[in-house]
Amino acid sequence: MSIGQIFNQVVIIFLLMLLGAVIRKLGFLHPQSINDLTNITLYFLSPIVIIKAFEQPFSRSRFYQLLLLIAGVFLTYFVSILIAKLLFHKENDQNIRQIAT
Repeated sequence: MSIGQIFNQVVIIFLLMLLGAVIRKLGFLHPQSINDLTNITLYFLSPIVIIKAFEQPFSRSRFYQLLLLIAGVFLTYFVSILIAKLLFHKENDQNIRQIAT
């Protein structure tokens, strides 16, 4: 994506925000309608846009990078659990021990 395309997208988003502010100031939308539109945007449209942004053609190198990433995440979790167990295994406070287990 080029700088020009990014700039155009930012301008479009800004114009949409401006339109929403004008509509709100003119009183065309009630507060409950605004809340409903916000929820739709946050819970449905934002995840769709994020997924679409990461959509790329399949390649073996990306697949191997994904497998390496998954292995790294599991390794990080495993090491974190081990460190927590080593640090808190002699803790007398039951609440703190439950956090580590």
